[in-house]
Amino acid sequence: TPAHTLFPYTTLFRSINDGMNRVTSLILQADNRWQFDDTNQTDYPVATTNLVTTAGSEQQDYTLAVSHLRILRVEVKDANGNWNLLSPIDQTDLYNTSLTDFMKTAGMPKYYDKTANSIFLYPKPSAEAVTESGGLKVYFQRPPTYFTTADTTKVPGFNSLYHKLPALIACRDY
Repeated sequence: TPAHTLFPYTTLFRSINDGMNRVTSLILQADNRWQFDDTNQTDYPVATTNLVTTAGSEQQDYTLAVSHLRILRVEVKDANGNWNLLSPIDQTDLYNTSLTDFMKTAGMPKYYDKTANSIFLYPKPSAEAVTESGGLKVYFQRPPTYFTTADTTKVPGFNSLYHKLPALIACRDY
């Protein structure tokens, strides 16, 4: 029986892409001070979006693309056009205060909380404090770019010393 019928190409590529995930995970664990990104990416892992500051209905939560692996930092642009680094918090940090009442008066955000696929800003941004257009910037790490059955010349987007690892993981699966 031909090998491609025992281990179909779609299964092979899924296995190689699993190997890409495993190698990327090892790279991310190796050095927390290096902001690794797959060299096949065509842009930097920075997302910018508008802030919603309509009086009375200021937006607190901003949905993220689910393809990120880790949020590295969040910044908000103030009314003067200066970027301000927000501090990460977690709901568990607010054990004596309800989330609804924590910094509920809109203003210049100081904190962000990562919940599900969103970032919540505390306090909500107000029109007087922030620049709406492109006023929220998120730096993140993302997964590797994956192989498809149409790829004929693509190479993994990390150091060439480790290019064989995804293939070895696929061989193990086979």
